[in-house]
Amino acid sequence: MTKVLWFSRHLMQVAQMQALMDKLGDVDITQVNKSIQSAQDIAQEIEAHDIIAVVAPPNLLAGILRIAGDKPVITAKMGRTILPDGSVEMPFEKWERVLRVDIVKEDF
Repeated sequence: MTKVLWFSRHLMQVAQMQALMDKLGDVDITQVNKSIQSAQDIAQEIEAHDIIAVVAPPNLLAGILRIAGDKPVITAKMGRTILPDGSVEMPFEKWERVLRVDIVKEDF
């Protein structure tokens, strides 16, 4: 069984879980839903899992990648559909593996 860490404030959608099961077989998903200052705050959880699935800003994502090492760090690609009533639906499209995070800045 593959142990997946789900770092997000949102529950994982059924379609997201199904896509993981289609690729990996049996999965054990553990959600971490808390505010953190740095990826180091969840280092033990990262180390205890096989795959890290995240919804996080770039600075946290970069730290998670460093701690995860060779373990896959994945994010969900979501669609965005505006419904007639003005609400937004965000259906799951696919999982993507994050290979690196590059942020290039200059003074403005």
